[in-house]
Amino acid sequence: MFEKQGKICALCGSDVPAKHSNRWNTDHDHDTGIIRGIICCSCNNGLGLFKDDPVLLRKAANYIELSKPLNFLLDNRKKPEHYAETQTIETDSNEHDPA
Repeated sequence: MFEKQGKICALCGSDVPAKHSNRWNTDHDHDTGIIRGIICCSCNNGLGLFKDDPVLLRKAANYIELSKPLNFLLDNRKKPEHYAETQTIETDSNEHDPA
């Protein structure tokens, strides 16, 4: 499988498995056990943090894509005084839990 992928991450295309390891991850569907591909550590962690949920991953992608025009308008020279570098928004921790 890894040979067919060109010895790169099936998700991001990296030829490096991790910063501090030579270990690749065998990605699989947690419901069926079917192997999807070989991925790098970063992609494996990312999928895990998003609970392998395609809906949540699409929402994250949309969030990033939609913020680009805002980032252009609020570049470092023109940020409003009240704009914080890091903003924390509290949400219900079970908001994305399908149970």
